[in-house]
Amino acid sequence: MRYEAVGSGVVPTTGVGTGDEYVPTGMAAQLWQDMFLKSKVMTTIGVIPMPTDPFDIPLGWGTLTWRKGGQNVAATVTDPATAKSTLTSTEQVAEVNLSYNLDEDAIMAVLPTLRTEITRDGAEQMDKFILNADATDAATGNINLDDANPADDSYYLSDGQDGLRHLYLVDNTGQSTDVNAALSDAHMRAGIARLGKYASDIGSNKVVAVTDVETYINNMLALSNVVTVDKFGPAATVLTGELAKYSGIPVVVSGAMAEAEDDGKVSTTAANNDEGQITFFHKDMWKVGLRRELLIEVDRNIQKRQFIVVVSFRIAVAARGTRSSAVHTSGIHGIVRN
Repeated sequence: MRYEAVGSGVVPTTGVGTGDEYVPTGMAAQLWQDMFLKSKVMTTIGVIPMPTDPFDIPLGWGTLTWRKGGQNVAATVTDPATAKSTLTSTEQVAEVNLSYNLDEDAIMAVLPTLRTEITRDGAEQMDKFILNADATDAATGNINLDDANPADDSYYLSDGQDGLRHLYLVDNTGQSTDVNAALSDAHMRAGIARLGKYASDIGSNKVVAVTDVETYINNMLALSNVVTVDKFGPAATVLTGELAKYSGIPVVVSGAMAEAEDDGKVSTTAANNDEGQITFFHKDMWKVGLRRELLIEVDRNIQKRQFIVVVSFRIAVAARGTRSSAVHTSGIHGIVRN
C-alpha cells in the first residue's frame, strides 16, 4: 500500500501566496531562502540501503549461559538464540503543479529553486517519519492524532515498524517519564537511567537525545547543572548560548519533534499541544532503511500547460529486539515551559 501526501492545487502566476510573489513588479532576481532544518535524526542513526522490501537484518548470537565447571564433568551446552529485525518501507510522496506561465513570467528560474526547497523539506520529512511513525489507524487515533481517526494517507501510518516515540509512549510505557512540570536535572537523570545498561555508553556518542525547539530553548538551556561556569566550565550555556551535550549525550534539536499533550501524544486540539518532549535512544539499537532515496521527477501536462513535480522516497525504521520489553529507548514528556 502506498501512502501519499499530495497537493491538488496548481501554482499560477496570479495566486496570492501561491505564485504571484515570484512575478516581478520591480523585484530582485534572487531568492531569500529560509534555512529549513535538514535531516538530523536520520544522520545520527545511519542508513542501510534496502536491496529488497522487506529486508532482514540478522541480530547476531544470543547471550551465552555460564555455569560452574568441575573435573571430568561435561558442561551444559548453550544453544544461543538467533534473531533478526525486519525493515519494511513506507512510501512518502508530495506533488506540486506549476503553470507554464509561472515558469515563464517569474523573475527567477522557478523549477531549480523549487527542487532546492523540496530537497530540504524531504530531509526533514525523513526525521518526522523516524520519530513519529505509527501504524495504528483507528477512530481512537494514535500518537500523532489523539482521539481522532487519521486520514488514510497520513505520512506516519507505517507499513512496517513504528518510530522512536511510539516505543516509550505505547510499546513499553515503563520507559516513559511524565514530568508535568518544568524540566530539571533530576528529570533528565530519570530519563537517562531508564536506558539501563545502554546508558553505560554515555560519552561515546552512542546515546543521543532528541528534543523540540521550545524545550531546548526554554528548559534545557536553563538547567542548573549546565547554565553556569562554576558547574559546566567554559561550555556553560550562559557563555555559549548553546548546549551541544548533556552529561556526555549529544543533543539534537529537531523541528520534526512536535510539542504535545501531557501524555506525549499530539492532540486534535492544537491549543492543547503546549508541552515538550525529549527522546533518548542508543543509536546502535535502531536502523533506518531506504528502498528508494529522495527522487524528484518533473513531467508536463500539455493539455493544462503545467509542470507536474513529484518527490518521493521509501523509508523504513526498525528497533532491535522486542519492543514491549526494549530498554534502549526512553522518553520524557509533559515538559512545561520554564
